[in-house]
Amino acid sequence: MFVLWNPARFEGVVDYDTWERELLDDSDIERHVAAGELVPVNIRADGTFGFEVRVGSVESPATYEDREAQCLVATSDPYLFESEGTGRLSGIEDVTGRSGSPGITVEIPKGTWSVTVYLLEWQREPGALDASGNPAPTALPDFLLVVNRATDQSGFRTSSATFG
Repeated sequence: MFVLWNPARFEGVVDYDTWERELLDDSDIERHVAAGELVPVNIRADGTFGFEVRVGSVESPATYEDREAQCLVATSDPYLFESEGTGRLSGIEDVTGRSGSPGITVEIPKGTWSVTVYLLEWQREPGALDASGNPAPTALPDFLLVVNRATDQSGFRTSSATFG
């Protein structure tokens, strides 16, 4: 499972014992999801995946592009995300309060956000693979996370499984 998470909410996770208390079971994960501290990207399968996180604003909401729409396979219901200014995207095993954890940091201004996860079948697009059968430099990601200001404070998905 991959997750977009709020680093400020996991400062107490400093070793395996504290990680296990916070994130071992689906019920633990779903508690953090409901609180807006963590957004799961979970298709219940292992693999190596590409991600893009796109952050919008009130004036210019983020969305998927026409090119991505052609490869769209699944769309999650929106997840709540409470930001202190940044989010981290990593494997769930890398959620920690220690600095230097694997993953990427994404600037998400402080506030209440709505995150929709899109699953793309990027291989469907002509030219997505290079001559060796690997993703071309211009290939789309497997997952697109679209982050916009939350306009409604209810109806957010709380499941640890991203898609219905």
